[in-house]
Amino acid sequence: MEKKWYVFAGIAGYLLLTGWYKNLVHSVLFAGIAGYMLITAGCNKDKDPEKNTAVIVSSFYPDSGKSHTLVTIEGSGFNNDYIKNEISFNDVPAEVVSVTTTRLVVRAPEGGSTGIIRLNANGQTLEVGTFTYQDLGIESVTPLRAVANDIVHIKGYGFEGDAHLPEVTLSNSVAKIVSISDTLLEVAVPANGIGYGPVKISIGNKQVTGPEFTIVRVLDYFPKAGFPGTEINIVGSGFSTELKGNRILYSFDTLEMIRATRDTLVARFQEKITTTTSFIYVQTEGIAQTLKSADRPIFYLLANPSITRLSASSLTPGSSLFIYGTNFTTRIDSLRTQVFIGPDEIPSENIASASNTNIYISSIPEGMQGGIVKVIANGRAAEGPYLAIVP
Repeated sequence: MEKKWYVFAGIAGYLLLTGWYKNLVHSVLFAGIAGYMLITAGCNKDKDPEKNTAVIVSSFYPDSGKSHTLVTIEGSGFNNDYIKNEISFNDVPAEVVSVTTTRLVVRAPEGGSTGIIRLNANGQTLEVGTFTYQDLGIESVTPLRAVANDIVHIKGYGFEGDAHLPEVTLSNSVAKIVSISDTLLEVAVPANGIGYGPVKISIGNKQVTGPEFTIVRVLDYFPKAGFPGTEINIVGSGFSTELKGNRILYSFDTLEMIRATRDTLVARFQEKITTTTSFIYVQTEGIAQTLKSADRPIFYLLANPSITRLSASSLTPGSSLFIYGTNFTTRIDSLRTQVFIGPDEIPSENIASASNTNIYISSIPEGMQGGIVKVIANGRAAEGPYLAIVP
């Protein structure tokens, strides 16, 4: 518009200087030219106001995919008319699926290749960014938490069509492929896998990374034995961080949950539990199901020792002795079974054998005095009859 006003002013000045305005014909001609330019300038001014709107691209996603992938472009100043937003992927035109003034959704075209996305809107052309065409991709993984040997379904594309078989890793452990098609992989969770890490698929020199995967596994537990009231620590990976999301069973009894992190569970054996030896089962909440650990650790729930009788009520030094009772066997590694007669301890080398129900002392040491017989097993003491030692 401004250029036409400059032209009009130039013509008018020329006519004034040359005196053409004195000529009626020239004056009419001058008026016509001026009117035409005023009208066309006014019309052009209002013809396409959108061309004065700045087009801005703030982001786009995803930045990679295959043909037909929907790509969202966000920003401002886009045209509400589909056909006035022209998109190309490395110079190949793309279909606009939906449009607002702040968001465009376009479909990556067939025959496209890795390169620049360009947008032409309101007479302005911008480079949106680089889009990478992929021929290998992960679209979904189900489930995202599992235990050893569970089957995981990976949907995507490009799994076949290469001379190499895919290598699939779950949480940094290689998984066995159970079945394969171009769009679906079924793999088994590695038996020795543990922890957290992305799903990865590699074929030749191509690799694609998916969401984080969690392998639920019991790795170890301590202590290995204890009395009612003992707290047990179970370490591994993939546990629910909510107390109510976990359950620890000892035989058919449910332990009391104390603490829970994704790598450690702490539970307590209640006083009412009396089973002495059983497996521990760990259940932890999954995405769509309860997951049970494949490991079955044995825990020894101990009872207090007791002495029922002695093989003799009096002995001479050098004599042997049998002590009969229950729960004499030590299950706590750091402890040993101890025997006392009065204040004196029987040396460990004099204890020839020990079982859960009897202890055999091969020889009473010289110099021992008589007294109450006491057995300490797993840190708990039991007192029995008085034993007299006759010189």
